[in-house]
Amino acid sequence: MAHNLATTNGRTAMAYFGEAPWHKLGTKLENPATAAEAIEAAGLNYQVELVPLANRFYEDLQPKIDLLANHFPTQDQLHQFFSTLYPDPADGNSTRAENVRAELFRLFDEGIGQDIPGIRHSAWAALHAVTEYVDHRRTTRGRSELDRTSKRLQSLWFGSGARLKQQAWDLALAMAT
Repeated sequence: MAHNLATTNGRTAMAYFGEAPWHKLGTKLENPATAAEAIEAAGLNYQVELVPLANRFYEDLQPKIDLLANHFPTQDQLHQFFSTLYPDPADGNSTRAENVRAELFRLFDEGIGQDIPGIRHSAWAALHAVTEYVDHRRTTRGRSELDRTSKRLQSLWFGSGARLKQQAWDLALAMAT
């Protein structure tokens, strides 16, 4: 049976106190340890440098943001953008999709931050209208306010809200190029 323990430079990333585990690997501790002591004894106290990774992400992001902020879509482009995100359903009952698109157009004109000079009516403003709608306006079902808030957050970060915002990002970039 495999132990699935990481071994680097002959050192297994594990510590134990008391009887040795079946695989006989790891660092034996003479006394019970705190979590910090056990992490150090197991060789798991490494540092991860995220700053260069974050800097690279934002260096790559800035030209895209500038592209969106400097593109002012036509009414046709904007209609296509919002219609792609919220198309009319196949069953022909388009009332909900039409209402959502009307709200997106309203947020494009009047949403939070849409009055900032140089941003107003840009592709960035169109993207922001979608994120404001998804993050703050879109209805979420649940039995209680706490349940609805939890489901909304789940959707924003990992679910349909996250996917919709990613699609909006991709469409906005395509529209601006």
